Amino acid sequence: MKTIIKTLLLTSAMLAIQNAQAADQQQGHQMGGHGSESACPLSSDQIAVQALSEAEFNTLAFMREEEKMARDVYNALYEMWGTRNFSNIAASEQSHMDKTKVFLDAYQITDPASPEVGVFNNDALQSFYDQLTARGAESELEAMKVGAMIEEVDIGDLQNAIAETDNEELAKMYTQLMLASHNHLRAFTSHIINSEGSYQAQVMPADEVAAILDSPRAEMNSGNAIELKTDGEVIESTACFISNLSVEETVLQNGESLSAEQAFSVEFKVTPSIFDQTQTVDWIAVAIYIPENSDQRLLFMRQDDSWQIWNGQIEQLASAGQSLLSDQDYQFSVFDGALPNVSGQLAFYSAYRLPNGNLIFTQFPTIVNLS
Repeated sequence: MKTIIKTLLLTSAMLAIQNAQAADQQQGHQMGGHGSESACPLSSDQIAVQALSEAEFNTLAFMREEEKMARDVYNALYEMWGTRNFSNIAASEQSHMDKTKVFLDAYQITDPASPEVGVFNNDALQSFYDQLTARGAESELEAMKVGAMIEEVDIGDLQNAIAETDNEELAKMYTQLMLASHNHLRAFTSHIINSEGSYQAQVMPADEVAAILDSPRAEMNSGNAIELKTDGEVIESTACFISNLSVEETVLQNGESLSAEQAFSVEFKVTPSIFDQTQTVDWIAVAIYIPENSDQRLLFMRQDDSWQIWNGQIEQLASAGQSLLSDQDYQFSVFDGALPNVSGQLAFYSAYRLPNGNLIFTQFPTIVNLS
């Protein structure tokens, strides 16, 4: 069975979200895109666990250790030269390590990253670290070239990782890391260009590096949501949706398998965008159900406290309640109960609708498998 996320593309709402994600990745390759250091505190239980290939498992583990290699080299170069560029980007690489660790934990993959600085389980990364720290000790300019080389290697590896996977959450995370690496490459090469007048690509094709350097610096986006406008335009939102699937107040992994007789709850903690505050919004809840051993997709929406069949038309989405938005977090309970005699896969989405009709959607659903 194809992943639930892909089946959601049958609805116009999810098509819009998918188009936004595709445009975001295309922008990342061509223009440098938006920033990626999200302030949304994603935890491993919120990842919708799906089947991964052995290659995807291996790549995820490798990217965790490669981000550590970058962090450790930059910290070593900062100790040598005291240039704040290295310490700032090392902190960013720690953030990237944290992002990959969330996915490692969700998929129960042993963390390959050693707690010891400069020590790596991957022999190639160990050799790379040793060579680059030695090269970076030659001069501050050479250290900047080391930083640029690391970012070129990282971008290439992330491009391959994105091409390798059809897991949209994983691809989104890799894309965020890649866009941040675009910024890091610009930061290092600006020092080199100021000193030597130009920068020569070291690993990537020269035209790809030139395209990145010629594009504007990426602006960081602190949210994880999508805004679907009434005219069909799709943009990223700084709103933050944090999902929670639980049974008897015990938090479960997103994508957990449950007995149909078990009562469970799905809720989202929502931090609205600053641009949406002081407005009264409708809360929206959508569920997509795929019965077991079937390709049929049934769409549901919540109207007040009851669930109704939904025809997929955005303008006909019912309201599950209203709130006046402020700078506070909102706990939106989407579902609470049991579904006896139901077997199959359920995906729950949350959104809020502004008075002008624009919808702010969570990008990825909370998934429950019932049997």
